Amino acid sequence: MWNRPLFAAAAGLLTVLGSSPATAQSFYLRHRPANRPDGRPSAASPAPIPRTLSQENATSPDEEDERPQPLSLKLRVANAPSLARGRQFLEYGDARFRRQEFSEAFQRYRKAAEAAPNLADAYFRQALAQAALGRFRPAVNSIKRGMAIAPNWPSGEFRLGQLYGDSLAAKQTHFEQLALAAEKEPENSELLFLLGVEILLDGQPARAGTFLERAGELGLDSELVGPFLAVASQQARRRMKGVEL
Repeated sequence: MWNRPLFAAAAGLLTVLGSSPATAQSFYLRHRPANRPDGRPSAASPAPIPRTLSQENATSPDEEDERPQPLSLKLRVANAPSLARGRQFLEYGDARFRRQEFSEAFQRYRKAAEAAPNLADAYFRQALAQAALGRFRPAVNSIKRGMAIAPNWPSGEFRLGQLYGDSLAAKQTHFEQLALAAEKEPENSELLFLLGVEILLDGQPARAGTFLERAGELGLDSELVGPFLAVASQQARRRMKGVEL
């Protein structure tokens, strides 16, 4: 059964279900790679749900963000001044994200895309802000937009730590929220895909590959899943050989 390898990759996920983030052994802390020289995970405290998360869940996402997105888009190519303006909005958004102002970060990333529609990073960052806000389907749509522009983006060097910084508690909460949503809908390929992407960007390629592979098995577009799965497989092999990523 596919359930066994899938949830072996997130061992203990069922323990989290039905428990509050304040009392449960968190998904993030249980399954992130060990960061200490002795091989044990670094200690951290469970996190409360950020105020912005509950606030955003009380509002309806934009209809445009909810519509399925094609993997090919015809976009205006920004000139140098527009591209510079777009990158400036990315910096503004990153600063907001690190302060856990996720809705404000999303708006800055959206302005970045408006200024420079062919700036792929604007869409991938939108996706991460949307995921932080619990807007999972729009997050997948934003990834689709980004992949239409830069299909090789998964092979880049971006990591979640670039946005979360020292806010490990917030990242822990967001992982738990997404993991719980995926557990409730185990046949939802988009949720499994998004969970795999976030785990990959958090530096856990072997676990990410399990979720990405299942998303592909459930019929999610191979042009979307394939590049992330290929990177996860490559990084997992390198890690097994002791090569630093």
